[in-house]
Amino acid sequence: MQAPRARPRLLLWAALLFLLCTTLASPFIGPREIGLRVTLAALSAFDPGDGAHLLVREQRLPRACWRWSWGGAWRGGALMQTLTRNPLADPGLLGISAGATLAIVCQIAVFGHVEVTAALWAGILGAALGGRGGFRARRACARA
Repeated sequence: MQAPRARPRLLLWAALLFLLCTTLASPFIGPREIGLRVTLAALSAFDPGDGAHLLVREQRLPRACWRWSWGGAWRGGALMQTLTRNPLADPGLLGISAGATLAIVCQIAVFGHVEVTAALWAGILGAALGGRGGFRARRACARA
């Protein structure tokens, strides 16, 4: 019989292995069968005239990347709820949303109209800085 803490850890590793296997298999799986050689050729020597190459590069690889990013977003929310011991915790609780918004507004105020990618990176930086301050405030409250 396994220890009580070992079973959830084993399930977590099994889920991570399943996610990794399905991500690696996703460029090959779909209504149109695409083999390993064609998929590797689409990654190494892309031919925009080949429909299979377009399908791999424009549909299947982004789908695999989105799988990981959406999973990270859900894990981030669960981590925040665990850290604060609050089942209703959201990014606004620790200042993450406010930091991202402040950084984007400051960028627009200084530079005028900015591109979407520049605003995205400013928001990520602001969220990181805003979240750091929120964690400091939480630690200070916990000590009091």
